[in-house]
Amino acid sequence: MSELTTINYSWKERLILHKDTELVTYVGAAVLRSSPFCAVFDLNERLEEIDRGDGVKLPTANLTMQEALPDTIDGPQLLWEGEMRLTLDVFRDLSVSLLFSLILIYLLLVGYYRSFIIPLIAMSAIPLAFIGVFPGHWVMGDFYSMASNIGVVALAGVVVRNSLLIIDFAINYLKEGYPLRDAVREAGAIRLRPILLTALAVVFGTSIMLADLVFKGMAISIIFGTITSTLFTIIVVPVLLYLFLKKYGEKYIISESEND
Repeated sequence: MSELTTINYSWKERLILHKDTELVTYVGAAVLRSSPFCAVFDLNERLEEIDRGDGVKLPTANLTMQEALPDTIDGPQLLWEGEMRLTLDVFRDLSVSLLFSLILIYLLLVGYYRSFIIPLIAMSAIPLAFIGVFPGHWVMGDFYSMASNIGVVALAGVVVRNSLLIIDFAINYLKEGYPLRDAVREAGAIRLRPILLTALAVVFGTSIMLADLVFKGMAISIIFGTITSTLFTIIVVPVLLYLFLKKYGEKYIISESEND
C-alpha cells in the first residue's frame, strides 16, 4: 500500500455533540463471545475506580431501569447509552407488561372460580416455567436478550392453561361425588396426554424460530419454559390442589354443586 499511496497527517475538526444542553462524547464497542450485560457491568466496575484527575472517582450511571440525565455541574460523568439503554428500557416496559398481565389473569380466574386461592394454584405454573428459561439459554449457548424477555411474557398466558385443565376436571369430579383423592388423581391422569401433546405442539411449532438470530432468544424461553412447566405442573398443581381442597375447599365445592 505504501508504494501506491502517500500518507499525509493533518488535523481534522471534531464534531461538537450535545445532549440535554450538555457536551457529550460517544464511545461505542461490539462484544463477541459474551453477553453485553456482563461486559458492560464488568467495565462499569473498572471505570468507577478511575480517578478523573481531581481526587474524585469517575461517576457512572444509567444502568438502572430509570434513565439518568446528564449533569456535569460536579465534573465529568459517564452515562451508558445506545443499545444498552434501549435494552434496559425494553426490559422495564416488558416487566411492567408482565405484571399487569399476571394481575389480569388472576382477576379473571378469581371471577371464574370465586376463590382467591385456586387462581394462585393455577398460576403456580408460571414460576415453574421460569425455572427452565435460564438453563435453556445456557444449554443452547445463547445469551438472555430482549427477545428472551418477550418469550417470558408470552409464557405467562401459555403455561396457565395446563393448570386450568387439571383444576377444572378435578372440581367436576368432586361435584359428581368422587372422593377428593380419586378426583385429583383422575383429573391428572386423564388430562396428562392432552397436556403433553399441547406442550409438544408448542415446542415443535416454536422450534422453527431457533434458526432466526433475532427471535432465537424468544424461542428458547418458550420452548424450555414450556417443557419445565409441563413436567412440574402435572406433579405440583395436583398436589397443591389436593392439599387446599382437603383443608378448605371440598365442602364449599360440593355445597355449590348442590345449590346449582
